[in-house]
Amino acid sequence: MKNEKLFIKKYQLEGRKITLVEIEDIIINKQGIEICEYQESEEELKIIGFLDYSKYADSFIYTDKNHRILFINGNISEENRLFLLLHEEGHVWYNHQPFACINDNLKLENEREADNFANLLFKRNSNLHRLRYFILIAIIFIIVISTMIINLFIA
Repeated sequence: MKNEKLFIKKYQLEGRKITLVEIEDIIINKQGIEICEYQESEEELKIIGFLDYSKYADSFIYTDKNHRILFINGNISEENRLFLLLHEEGHVWYNHQPFACINDNLKLENEREADNFANLLFKRNSNLHRLRYFILIAIIFIIVISTMIINLFIA
């Protein structure tokens, strides 16, 4: 909770909702991360080898020495987009290492940490019924577990 409060303070978001426009501005203009929607960047996904991965995850961040790109499914609602951008921002905020560089236990821990970050920021924004909130968490958890299972079969 302390880290989320620091994020809110750093980006002057106290006392109001975090909007989609604001989180996109933080990611793009303040952190220098490009946002690409899947349907607009299929060729880029092929080049970096993440086209198959994009079928199982609605968002992820790709980094190398020259690029920082947040890929997000363009066919999701604004509410889901906000949550997923907050989730990916959690990975950035906590300086998580790319999936390829860490073990499965740390992957799960990083996902939990990013989920908690997003949940706390999203929850303060939203008057959603608790059931919808838990459904979003369940969907993200299923995506993470599915990705891990697929990676086990690929490896």
